[in-house]
Amino acid sequence: MPSQRTLLAAFVPAAVLAACAADTGRGPESPYYAYPAVGVRLLKPLTIPADQASVRLQNGHPVARNGVEETEPYCILEIATVAAAEQTVAAGDFPVARVQRRVESFSGMPVFGTSVFGTGTGHDDGPSQVYYVTQFTLHAPGRPEVRSLTCQHNQATAGVGIPHHLTLAQMRAALGDYILLDLPR
Repeated sequence: MPSQRTLLAAFVPAAVLAACAADTGRGPESPYYAYPAVGVRLLKPLTIPADQASVRLQNGHPVARNGVEETEPYCILEIATVAAAEQTVAAGDFPVARVQRRVESFSGMPVFGTSVFGTGTGHDDGPSQVYYVTQFTLHAPGRPEVRSLTCQHNQATAGVGIPHHLTLAQMRAALGDYILLDLPR
């Protein structure tokens, strides 16, 4: 007869695998949503300012690079080239080649557990800005100039609560009627 230790050793890995495979109920309203084959649809042309390769959208409108409220959700549409004159990205569909989530600090310092909650106070060595980033790498045949759409916000400020990635609704609010994150039906 197997010992309790043997039974436990067999049960625990099976339970862990079952939990990983289970539907967690983390739909689009969750900051942990696993994006399926999503598409990015630029609904109307966007202008990239001169001497830049990106445009930022917040609260449904383009905003100047230095006009972004970093603690509020915003998205950045990035193209491949910087030009001396303004550039216009025409409306169209941009299939997503990859979705990546990451946490970045402004200072380039690693972000560890509780250091996030003590930042900005001068009492620790943690970074002063911690961004929860969701990046959609874009790949549209015939449109190689459009590289990515990145949505993020700074989560290392007072009153944030538990730091988290943006939800689909928060990203859509930042993008307004310029860009649609198109999920399969």
